[in-house]
Amino acid sequence: MSVIVEAKQLVKEFGVETALFAPKKRVKAVSGVDLAIEKGETFSIVGESGCGKSTLARLLTRLLAPTGGDVLIDGQAVARLKGKELTKLRGKIQFIFQDPFSSLNPRMNVAALIAEPMEIHRPDIAPQDRRAEVARLLEQVGLRAEYMDRYPHEFSGGQRQRIGIARALAAQPEILVGDEPVSALDVSVQAQVINLLGDLKAQLGLTLIVIAHDLAVVRHMSDRIAVMYLGKVVELGRADDVVANAQHPYTKALMSAVPEAYVGEREAPIALEGEIPSPIDPPSGCRFRTRCPFAQAKCASDEPLLRTVSEGHSVACHFYEDIAAQDTKKDTTEHPISEIAARRFGLFRAAVSKTTDLEKSVSEEEK
Repeated sequence: MSVIVEAKQLVKEFGVETALFAPKKRVKAVSGVDLAIEKGETFSIVGESGCGKSTLARLLTRLLAPTGGDVLIDGQAVARLKGKELTKLRGKIQFIFQDPFSSLNPRMNVAALIAEPMEIHRPDIAPQDRRAEVARLLEQVGLRAEYMDRYPHEFSGGQRQRIGIARALAAQPEILVGDEPVSALDVSVQAQVINLLGDLKAQLGLTLIVIAHDLAVVRHMSDRIAVMYLGKVVELGRADDVVANAQHPYTKALMSAVPEAYVGEREAPIALEGEIPSPIDPPSGCRFRTRCPFAQAKCASDEPLLRTVSEGHSVACHFYEDIAAQDTKKDTTEHPISEIAARRFGLFRAAVSKTTDLEKSVSEEEK
């Protein structure tokens, strides 16, 4: 497949005032990120809060201008686009925001919300034909056409997110970027929206870029995963490889924190000490070393670069081979799960197997 989105040594810094009359310090939100996202894939970026994943998403969509480096969409450098060229780009790549309660203007009805991108990016549609296109888009995301004259406050969270998706599709984009697109939704609705995004990707040939912190979501919907820590990509690979064969200690820690839907033997969880260091003054060498249980002297002096572990799988760690060679201790204590946890994993299994059709999803939301 061809590369549709490429980041080259992408950097984003923000000025921060720390004290009155003191010179501004620089927050290094994204530091030298290189990515190549292929057309038609679902690419997920994961990490803890403050790792820079949302900033990276906004750089890729040109909602933020980079401090350094560049972003290429279909081979076109976009970091310094302005005016009509930037507007044209915005039609090609659309954003799905995290909070469906604040991302929709409460003073506009659904028809106006969805038609607005058409006015900008699809001027060929006559004003009298826009309602028909709005109706089609609503039905495409599993909502009824007669909802177009209602206002956002009349809908549930899942329905609002569907409206947000329909609004993004109104521009006929090639790329959809979801910044935590299901984290603000009830668990029972998350699987439905995941199914919807997967169906739309298949129907329309979309490329999906998903920002998330919940590996229970990401592992089931992604083709590839990039793991970020303090502005850097520390592991990159196919979703199955990263989940089943994590190489970086940080990825291992994230995976060990995901509750398993069974009782019995499992790997002992990796305990991380402390909080993420300040991006104003990140640690020297490996940025993860201050929390890594395997850190050595070299980690403080030399910054690890991404290197290939296997085909399509890269990791930024000096000692990943030594860590992998260590005997994995098992925790044989039984860990029964609650009914709520069992229900959550059951819902995600349903999402993966595509057993929930859109009509059933809508009827369940309306109850």
